[in-house]
Amino acid sequence: MEKRGLVTREARADDARGSMVRLTDKGREAIEAAAPTHVDNVRRLFFDPLTSDEVRLFGDFLDRIRGAVERESR
Repeated sequence: MEKRGLVTREARADDARGSMVRLTDKGREAIEAAAPTHVDNVRRLFFDPLTSDEVRLFGDFLDRIRGAVERESR
């Protein structure tokens, strides 16, 4: 992505072991161009095959997983 000009990598002032990756204007344009197709694909592949009850259940599962991750990260 860096070679394609979509992101830049910068040294971190507070931690020499890592880098900060920043999105370039070209990178933002690429994301904005891809977003509608991406959203359509996610809807078609992940949600359209499910019933409304299954979508709610899926949401419940994701809420439980998010809660576990939040508790773990404290």
